[in-house]
Amino acid sequence: MVVLKMRLIYIILIAAICISLPLTSAFLGVFKQNDCVNIVVPLNATTVILTNVNTPSPNSTIIISNKTMTSGVNLFNYTFCNTSTLGTYTYGYCDNNGNCYGNDFLINGSGQDVTQSQVILIIIGLVVLFIFAMFFFILSFLFQHPGTKIFFMALSSLTLIILIGIVTSNATVYLAEFPTLNSFYNNYYILMTILAGGAMMGLIVWLIYYSVTLFNKTRTGNHYDD
Repeated sequence: MVVLKMRLIYIILIAAICISLPLTSAFLGVFKQNDCVNIVVPLNATTVILTNVNTPSPNSTIIISNKTMTSGVNLFNYTFCNTSTLGTYTYGYCDNNGNCYGNDFLINGSGQDVTQSQVILIIIGLVVLFIFAMFFFILSFLFQHPGTKIFFMALSSLTLIILIGIVTSNATVYLAEFPTLNSFYNNYYILMTILAGGAMMGLIVWLIYYSVTLFNKTRTGNHYDD
């Protein structure tokens, strides 16, 4: 009977520890680069000391140490603003009863929890649009009628311009924390800019050529035959 009671006590203690772990070391959240982060601690204590805040690995250093947190009703806060470095920051804190805890938070370019898988899906979508742009551009050379050529050239150029807009508005936000994908994205942007510029120049040259040709045919009394 005594052994059974001891086992029951051990089970209760283990369950209590498992339940309390998420409460004392829960992930604080994701925040935007260069924004201030409110490190909030819910503890039943009179004083809480922020013992350390460490910059992200691999060159992790302590940038805050032994700061008294602002107290509230079982809630303590410290406003941390040195968030220029991207990555996961770790911090520790202790209450007046000698209990110490640890936690962390993530700093990225958007302040949103963006995974690498989501970024890869975005890039795949952009590649698909790029393929459509090239398809329209190639298709423009398969038609003899100038109007059809102009239509597909314009469609190709418009698709590339849309891609450039998407890249410029999202690259620095969503790819800042993924250096390899960011490098790929930048090269992709340069390629699209060159192709869009070439497509627009080709469209302008074709319009000039078509206008001159149509003018000469009209002038000589010959009408263009579809």
